[in-house]
Amino acid sequence: MKVADGMKSLIEKLRNDQSESGSWEYPFEAGTFTDAYMIVLLRTLEINDEPFIKSLVERVVSRQERNGTWKLFKDDGDGNVTSTVEGYYALLYSGYYQAEDERLKKAKRFILANGGIEKTTLLTKIMLTLTGQYQWPKFFPLPIELILLPLYSPVNLFSMSVYGRAHLVPFIVAADKNYQLKTAKSQIYHICIHHQERIRLQTGLNLTNRGNSIPLLQTVSKRLSVCRRIYADFR
Repeated sequence: MKVADGMKSLIEKLRNDQSESGSWEYPFEAGTFTDAYMIVLLRTLEINDEPFIKSLVERVVSRQERNGTWKLFKDDGDGNVTSTVEGYYALLYSGYYQAEDERLKKAKRFILANGGIEKTTLLTKIMLTLTGQYQWPKFFPLPIELILLPLYSPVNLFSMSVYGRAHLVPFIVAADKNYQLKTAKSQIYHICIHHQERIRLQTGLNLTNRGNSIPLLQTVSKRLSVCRRIYADFR
């Protein structure tokens, strides 16, 4: 489809979807992201509302493509690695599907062929880490001292958006404590991790770019030193 034809189709859809009041009413939609995360959340907190979890599982399954993947958008190529990892993990964690099920085998093949968990978004990695499927890095790039930076610091917590702070603070606190919450149902360890990523987790090195490990440590060390000096002056 040409760009002009695509735009024309979208404009026509917007015209048809407009209500008599002049507004548009669309449900919140982000692929199967919210469904998958809700399944993981309920199982992690051991809130076993089975009718609700089953309904979420059914919706996640209904959105799976024939090749075993999940997409964030309809035109998301052959599939989206992040969405597929989320769907795969949610179905496993739900307890209603097993790794041997054909639909999950297809999903796993796609994930592995496209780089594994290493290629997912930060939010997905943190969700997997919090529930015991991934490991906190040996050197988290944002030290917890960041929270203590005063307002006059060039970079401080309140220079970020409310949305950013709401996500960032729990992340850096959890990372500082290497926090994980595991349950009997979450013992799936290291699902679909690409072989290079598995070795990186064991060694703390990024095998795809070994030369960057020393500069990374130096950068982290400098950031920590600056944060501590500013905090000491502020006190």
